[in-house]
Order: sequence, then structure tokens, then C-alpha cells
Amino acid sequence: MDCVLAPSAGTSSSNFVELRGGDGFRRLGFSREELHFGRQSRINLVSCRNPSQIHHRARRSVVLLCSQNANVAATESTSVDTALKSKGKELARDLKGTCLFLIGMMGSGKSTVGKHLSDALGYYFFDSDKLVEQAAGGASVAQIFKQSNEEGFRDAESEVLSQLSGMYRLVVATGGGAVVRPQNWGYMRHGITVYLDVPLDALAKRVVAAGTEKRPLLGEPQREFAHEQTLARLTKLYEERGMAYKNADVSVCLKMIANEMNAKDICELTPSIIALKIMERTQELIRSQKHYGSPRIGLF
Repeated sequence: MDCVLAPSAGTSSSNFVELRGGDGFRRLGFSREELHFGRQSRINLVSCRNPSQIHHRARRSVVLLCSQNANVAATESTSVDTALKSKGKELARDLKGTCLFLIGMMGSGKSTVGKHLSDALGYYFFDSDKLVEQAAGGASVAQIFKQSNEEGFRDAESEVLSQLSGMYRLVVATGGGAVVRPQNWGYMRHGITVYLDVPLDALAKRVVAAGTEKRPLLGEPQREFAHEQTLARLTKLYEERGMAYKNADVSVCLKMIANEMNAKDICELTPSIIALKIMERTQELIRSQKHYGSPRIGLF
């Protein structure tokens, strides 16, 4: 998808930009500072014109890092890569620009899988946590929690999702707790929500291996009991969010996929395989909606 930067009618190019692609113009209320588009491209820096509601402590710039995932390593087999590309082109036609919002627990792989999805679909990729961090002047999620508590972080997260919900051709990896606010579902319902269901024990292993210091809701587990304490905390969080996750339009259970493929462990499932399964399930949803006359797809 080639994109062209153009000034909006009646405004100066420094105030507004429009993203023009195959689906026509889409007006974005952002001021331009540094933009670069292309098939394998990245919007390096776009600052929000009206950022006051993004962060309640001060007016800050929202930096939207938007990537076509140019650097995804081709580590999977040729057959999976070929199937992924083929299914991506097929699904992109069916989606007609409709966005995908990935939801799930921390460590479920939303960002990693999301980048593979965006590359296959020819979509742009956004990580909502990264956008919140940029809105807070580059502070990390952990720092934002400490400075503004969880409520402040959730406010910023909701504002970011609100802005993204008005765009097209995006894959968005949301924060693990985005599902707890009903208003966020209103934003995400502008697209298709996809739940990545990963066993809690596997999540605990991933999170501990990556380091829990970046996860403010997990606290600081003792090193010798890191896995057990992290698993206990994740279990509690899942009990609070589990029903909300089940509201997703599409649910992809990694354990079931591993069983279907006769894999011994979900660790054997590559991001490309998971992305392929997401596209297959999403296409099934679209076909079902078309059969029953649902107007949702492509009309946002």
C-alpha cells in the first residue's frame, strides 16, 4: 500500500495531514514533524494537535509510531510464509480497511504477532502502550503508573484507542487491561477484536524471562520464587479480566492450535503460524457475517 502525504483542503500542511491510500483520503488531526511513507514504511513522528486529554497532568505530544513491520525476520518455513502472504492478500480484500484490535494478557504476544499480521495484510501497526508512553513524554508504563497511578494510565490509554478507532487499515496491539473499561470496547468495536488466549503458566514463563520490572501490576517477585509469584498474580488478573476477553469477535487459543498441529508445546508455534490462524478465524467471521447480512465489515 503506497501512501502519499498531502495537506487537507483549507488548512496549512503544518496543521493537518491526510493519509491517502487505496481507500481514499482519511483526515487526521495531527501536525507534521517528520513523516515517511512507503510499502515497508514507518511514520516516525506525528504529534497530536489537541493532546490535552491524552495525559491529565500536562499537554503533551502524542507520538504515533506506525510501522509496516519492515524488519520482520523470515524465520518460518517457506510454506507458512507463502500461506501467510496469500491469506493476507485475500483477507485484506474482505476486510475493506477494517482495523484489527488484538487483546489478551500481558506476554501473550500481541505486539509480535501484530507486526506479522500487519505485514501480511499491508496494514500499519500500532502498539497502544507505546503511544501512551510517548504521550507521557517518553516515560515508561511503569513510570506512568508510579506518577499518575493506574487510573491516569487508563485515561491515556482510552484516549489513544479513541483516536485510533477513527482510522483504517491498522493492526493495534492493546494493553492487557484495555478490556476493563466499557468505553474502550466502544472504540474497538469500530474494528474486529481478536483475543490471544495463552495458558497462564506459559505467560508466567515469558514474563519472568523478559523481566517483571516493566510490568507494574506484577509487583516485584522474589527471584527464587519469581515464577510462582508471577503466576499467582497473573491468575488473579485473569480472574478479573477473563470474562471481558471472551467478548472478542475472534478467539485464538494457542493450546488448541498446538494440539491441532501435534506440537508438544505452544513454544513451537511461531508468530507467523499464529498470525495465519488469526486470519483464518477472522475470515470465517466475515463470511459468517456476510451470510447473516451483518453490516459491520468495511463500514467504519
